[in-house]
Amino acid sequence: MYGDAFEVHRYDAKTGIDTLVTRSGEPLLDAHGINTHTYLLTFEHAVVAYDISDAARPVTTTLYQGKLLKRAWLKEDKKTAIIAVQEFTDTITLLTLPLQD
Repeated sequence: MYGDAFEVHRYDAKTGIDTLVTRSGEPLLDAHGINTHTYLLTFEHAVVAYDISDAARPVTTTLYQGKLLKRAWLKEDKKTAIIAVQEFTDTITLLTLPLQD
């Protein structure tokens, strides 16, 4: 996966195919692939799951919304997201979010 602040792409090195996963009007901080069709997208105030199983009707589910987010990442098993939230200027809290298939 790669992208910039407004687009996320998935590149398949075996086939050489580059696929646009999504575009956003809000700047993206980070993106991770959960599986072939589902992605974890981090914005400044929300973490969302983005499912493109049906490319004509992608489903966006807000998993967390709140304070200023710094980063979100997946554990190796891709069943848990860790979210770094800045609650105050000198405090960062880590939240654990279990993910379901």
